[in-house]
Amino acid sequence: MSRRLVCTIIVIAICISFSACAITEQAGTTRDAAQTTPQATQQQSSTPEDNKIFAKDTVTISMLFPNHVSWPYKEDWFVKKAVEEATNVKLDVILIEDEKCAEKFNLLVAAGSVPDIVTQYTIAGSNQYALQGAFINVENYLDKMPNFKKYLEKNEDVAGPLRASDGNLYAFPGNGQGCGNRRVWIYRKDIFDENGLVPPTTPEELYDVCKKLKEIYPESYPFATRMGIELMLPSWGSYWSLYPYYDFDKNIFKYGPVEEGYKDMLVYMNKLVNDKLTPPDLYSINTKAWVDLMVQNKAFITTDYVGRIDSVTLSGKEVTPEFQLAYMSPVNKVAGFTGVDISNYIVSSKSKKIDDAVKLIDWYYTDEAKELLSWGKEGETYVTIDGKRQFIMSDYAKEYGITATGWGLIIDSNAVMSSYSQYAQQATNDMPQYEMRYNPAEYMQLTEAENEVYMTVGADLKKFAQEQEAQFILGQKSFSEWDAYVKEIESKGLSRLLDMYTKAYERYK
Repeated sequence: MSRRLVCTIIVIAICISFSACAITEQAGTTRDAAQTTPQATQQQSSTPEDNKIFAKDTVTISMLFPNHVSWPYKEDWFVKKAVEEATNVKLDVILIEDEKCAEKFNLLVAAGSVPDIVTQYTIAGSNQYALQGAFINVENYLDKMPNFKKYLEKNEDVAGPLRASDGNLYAFPGNGQGCGNRRVWIYRKDIFDENGLVPPTTPEELYDVCKKLKEIYPESYPFATRMGIELMLPSWGSYWSLYPYYDFDKNIFKYGPVEEGYKDMLVYMNKLVNDKLTPPDLYSINTKAWVDLMVQNKAFITTDYVGRIDSVTLSGKEVTPEFQLAYMSPVNKVAGFTGVDISNYIVSSKSKKIDDAVKLIDWYYTDEAKELLSWGKEGETYVTIDGKRQFIMSDYAKEYGITATGWGLIIDSNAVMSSYSQYAQQATNDMPQYEMRYNPAEYMQLTEAENEVYMTVGADLKKFAQEQEAQFILGQKSFSEWDAYVKEIESKGLSRLLDMYTKAYERYK
C-alpha cells in the first residue's frame, strides 16, 4: 500500500477486499456473514448520563466521511447513534463521494474550511498539509487523552509509519479494521480435489499444475490474476512497488525492476503467456472478466484480496454447486507486505472545537468504543450462538455501518472475520508469516526537496519500468535487450533516487 496513494485508492483497497464486480452483483457488494436472522430486540443506551464524556450539554462536532457505494451512509446507522448516545456528541456528518475524496479534501484545505475531524484520509496527503500547519500535532494534546496516550505507548509500531518528515504525529492511528485487505494466493479447491492435484509450492510446481489443468480444460487459462505481478515478485526474490525497497539484511535500498529475480519473473510470465496458461490480456483484464474466468472453469489459481475467497465462491456456486475457492500458501513461502490497517483521524488546526474533538477521539480508544463499534449490541446487531457471536444482518457494514469506512479507530478484527468462511479465516491468519517486512519507502514522510526527487525521477522510472515490464512479458521486447534496459533505467537517475531514500531513512530512524 503505497505511502502516496490518495484516499480514493485507499478506500477502493478496503472495498475490494470485501467485493467483486463479478458475473453477478452478489460477488461485488456483499459481505458474507451469518445467515441467522432472528428478530432483533431494541436496546437503550447503557451508558449512564454522568459517564458520557460530555455529561451536561450536547456538543456538535463536524466529521468528514468518504461515502462508499458498497455501504452508502444512512442517517439512522447504528454506529452513528451508538457514538452519539455513548458520548453525548451530535455528529455533523459531512459526506464526500469516495471517488472525489482527494479533490474535495484539497479544496477544503485551500479554503480553510476543513471540518473538525477528517476520517480515513491518506497519511501522505494529510502530512503534506500538516507541515503547513493545517492539522494539529496530536502529541501536543496527550494530557487531554489518557486512553490514547496509553494506546500510543504500546503501539508505536502502528503510529510510527504515520509520522511526518519532521517527526511529529498528525494523525490518530487505527487498528483492526482493514484485515480484510490482506492479499493472498487462492486456488479452486474443488477442481484440485476432483483431479487429484496438490496446490503448488514452487514456480516449477506452479507451471506443472497449470499445464495439467490446461490439458484437462483446454479452453482455460489456469493462472489468472487482475493484480499484476506485484504480489508474486517476492516469490522470485525481488520486489515491485512504486518505490525502491529496503533490504533489511544488507541495510540498503534496492530497485526491483533491475534485479535478476525480477527478470526471472518476467521470463516466467512470458512463458505462461506463450503457453496460454495465463490470459494474454493480463494487463487490461478487469474485475468482471477475471471473475467470469474463475466461475466458468476457465481459471483456477490467482492472487487477490482475501475477501474474494468468499464473495467469488458465492457467485461460483450459482454456476457450479461444488465451487470452492481456498487459500494456498504463497509460492516459495514468501510474499510482499500487505498494509492492512489504514484507519486514521486528523483534526483541523483551525477548528474552534479542538479540545472537544480530541476528547471525543480519546473515547474511541476505550474498550467500550472498541466493543460498541466492532460488534454493536447483542440482540440488536448480533446474536450469540454456541458461544460465538454472529451478526443478525449478513451485510452488517451496509445495514449497521459497523466496520464501514471511517466509523471507528480500534476495531476487533474478529468482528470483521466473523462472517468469513474457514478458508478466508485461514488465509487471514496464516498469510502474515510469509510477508516481507513493511518497506520504509512506502511510509516514510519526505521533505519538500526529497519529494521533488520522488515526483520527477521516481515517476519517470516507474512509468518506464511499467511499460518495459509489459513489453517483456507479452513478447513485444526480447530478453536479449535486458542489459540495455537496465542501463537506461540507471541513466534516468536511479542512483539519485536510491541515495535520496537512503538519506531520508537515516533521518527517519
